[in-house]
Amino acid sequence: MKRKPIAPELRELVARVDKARQFPGNTCPASRHLHMIADRLARGEPYQMLDEEPEHCAETMLAVLASLWELRTKSGWGVVETKVASTDVAYEDA
Repeated sequence: MKRKPIAPELRELVARVDKARQFPGNTCPASRHLHMIADRLARGEPYQMLDEEPEHCAETMLAVLASLWELRTKSGWGVVETKVASTDVAYEDA
C-alpha cells in the first residue's frame, strides 16, 4: 500500500522534526510513538490505536509534553518563539 503524501501545510514542520530527531540519543519510546501518530495524521491516514486505546495515546502525548516543559523549565526558558505551520507564535510557559 502506497503512503499518502504529507499535507502541504505540515511539510516544513515534518522536516524540522526529522532534522531534530537523533535516534536513539534524543528520543524515548513515548516520543517515537508520538512521532508515528503525528506522521499518520499528517498524511491524513487513520491511526487505529487512537480509537482502540485512546488512554495509551494520551499517556504518550502527556509524557512527551511533560518532558518538553520540564526541560524548558530546567533550561530557564521563559518565552519561546517557534514556527508552527508557517505561523509565528510566541508561547509563555505556565
